[in-house]
Amino acid sequence: LQRTVTLNSSLIAQLCLIYFEALYPLCFTIISHLTRHGEGSADFWLTVFQFYTQLSFWVICYLCQVKFNMSITCYFSTVSSNMEIKKHQQKIQMVLDGKKIQYTVVDISASEEGKAKMREIAGDPKALPPQVANGDQYCGDYGAFDAAVEEETLNEFLKL
Repeated sequence: LQRTVTLNSSLIAQLCLIYFEALYPLCFTIISHLTRHGEGSADFWLTVFQFYTQLSFWVICYLCQVKFNMSITCYFSTVSSNMEIKKHQQKIQMVLDGKKIQYTVVDISASEEGKAKMREIAGDPKALPPQVANGDQYCGDYGAFDAAVEEETLNEFLKL
């Protein structure tokens, strides 16, 4: 039986917390051994352990963010004269803001690189905004976004 687990920032934070809770008893065993053998004070080793624990926590979080690309990107155009595109962009922002989902907006009208990236991710050399991606994974266009909202499958759509 194979089970798929969707990793999101909350789950990663919980996994890190479990990891560090398991490390603390080991840390105190090591500290007591070192201090018994004259290798420094317990306060010194506790400070060292806390520093490396915090450092490794941030490294793990960073690596998970990079590995799992958990950042929603919305490709919009701020200078579009098409009212339908503007309404679609506004609805995407309204829904994401309402659900407190963090996202980044890339204005393709101000960046040829942004437009090229949007079209590359969408797999369509003529794709128009708005388009939504999670890192380098294409989620879909406005129609797919709207359908996911209606079907209450937004998290799956956004690959969260």
